[in-house]
Amino acid sequence: MIFVCEDTTGKHETGDCTKWTNKVNVQYNFYDADGLKYCELKADNPKVKIKYTTDGSNPKEGGIYLEPFAISKDAVLLQAVAYYEPVDLYGEVLSAAIPAFGKEPEKEEKKIDNDKPLILQQRKSYGNNKAVYDLLTSMKKFGITLEVESLTISDVNDPSRYIEIASGGNTWTDSILEKTLDNVRNVILNGIESDTVMQVEQYNFATGEKFKDWVADNKEEISKYINKVKQ
Repeated sequence: MIFVCEDTTGKHETGDCTKWTNKVNVQYNFYDADGLKYCELKADNPKVKIKYTTDGSNPKEGGIYLEPFAISKDAVLLQAVAYYEPVDLYGEVLSAAIPAFGKEPEKEEKKIDNDKPLILQQRKSYGNNKAVYDLLTSMKKFGITLEVESLTISDVNDPSRYIEIASGGNTWTDSILEKTLDNVRNVILNGIESDTVMQVEQYNFATGEKFKDWVADNKEEISKYINKVKQ
């Protein structure tokens, strides 16, 4: 946007033309759900709309993004742009190659039997209360059990005061984890303000289908985990 300041009273000289820009970014995420690949778009300004295409054509002439959408198998290039309608202003165009869809994803799907138990061998750290309790919610929702390496609950105001539990070869259910958290926080640490860090080594799913549902709920692609799972 280019503007110029002018004093209508004539007391001051007209200023120089000034160019003002305000960059609005569009982010994208591809994920798998219900056997399909989806795309989610977000802008870092809630006042703008997002226009997009998946065939490589000009996104300014594309559709308005409303919610995550399934990508067709012939789609090759995502293009998206932020649009501020009140002043008919467009941001920079985002271009992103769409992950191969068709033979390769189908090949990935065949590696996962929906009815057989599945083990995801992935070491991951959950570094705060929110992350740990979000995981607990997922465990309840998808029937996940864990192989936990360690669980540490510490005093927020005095890091030298903490309880650390090391674990090996034990399966943690959501009930075990929840009771352990409650007992340590409320009984041992007397309900003080505390934070939690947990290191997980393995995730166990009752079926491959539960694993796929978990991936979809996280809005991730199965290919991210395909080399880390076994049935």
